[in-house]
Parts: sequence; C-alpha cells; structure tokens
Amino acid sequence: MTFDGSKTNQGAGARIVLISPDGNIHQFAFQIEKDCSNNQAEYEALIIGLEILLDMHITTVQISRDSQPVIKQLNREFKCNAPGLEMYFSIATYLLARFNDVTITHISRINNSNANVMAQLVSGLKVPEGVDG
Repeated sequence: MTFDGSKTNQGAGARIVLISPDGNIHQFAFQIEKDCSNNQAEYEALIIGLEILLDMHITTVQISRDSQPVIKQLNREFKCNAPGLEMYFSIATYLLARFNDVTITHISRINNSNANVMAQLVSGLKVPEGVDG
C-alpha cells in the first residue's frame, strides 16, 4: 500500500494505492471533509487505507510512502508529539496492530508520484451542491 494526503487552499484529499501480491492494483481517492493540515491529511490517507485493508480481511501489509515524518513516526524513529497529530498517530498504530505482519518503508517521491498527483487533484475538487462527497 502506498498513500498520500494533500492539503490545498481548496481543501484536502487522500489517495490510496493497493497492490496485491499477484499485481492487481486498486486505487482510491477521497476528499477530506474536515479542515486539516498537510500532515493530518497524510495520516487521514494512511488510516483510510488501513481500514480498507482490514475490511478486505488482509493480514499482511507492506506500506511505502515518501513522507519521512510519517514513516519515521510509525517506525518509532521520530516521536509524534505535535498536538494535532497525536490522535492520528494513535489511531494508525492501533490499526497497524491488527495486522499479523507489517513492513513500513520510505520511498523516493518519484516512486510515489501517482498517489501524490491524485491526492492533490482530489484536494482541489469542488463537489456540486446536492452531491454527497
């Protein structure tokens, strides 16, 4: 799984890309309805992705991301003590504990560009009135 969260002046968005062991690709993009920072949007994307995997009864997950702070916090290399991120970190670690096997690695931005672009596009979308986002 790779993910990206993005915050723009128009809003926030999340993008999740799941790749199965046999190479099937599932892509998801969501608008984040609440006001959040870019780092909070990153955690929102991660949490949504983990919830999707758990709903699919997946027990092993490999997570890759180009955001060093999030990856280093999840790997306990950095402390997560920003007041606005502590709740997200707690939820993410709770969800991660529900998997049998978890690998979390940092990747270069170029290897995560598809998720980056889609999260930025989704964060700027305006949902027409009367349509639930």
